[in-house]
Amino acid sequence: MAATVKIIEINSSQVLFECPVDQSDFAYEKAAEFEEMGLEIRLIHPSVNESLAQTLGISGDPLEAFEESLSEEIEGHEGSCCFEDSKDKQP
Repeated sequence: MAATVKIIEINSSQVLFECPVDQSDFAYEKAAEFEEMGLEIRLIHPSVNESLAQTLGISGDPLEAFEESLSEEIEGHEGSCCFEDSKDKQP
């Protein structure tokens, strides 16, 4: 299953438009058209991590473990907004 970008009408939750992630520029153009028509929409664009998980076919509990491991990996690297060096802490 390929990752897709979706445009959802907020009030009805109806999918108004859907396309592959590699055509996301077109989805943003369509979103602008829908907004010009006065529709309240939400554009859903999967993250790189979500796209990778979909490509690998990960879902359910393995998906949760995958997302958790990515978060831990990011948080554990210097330069991350969440990185905290214990040496820099003052008592």
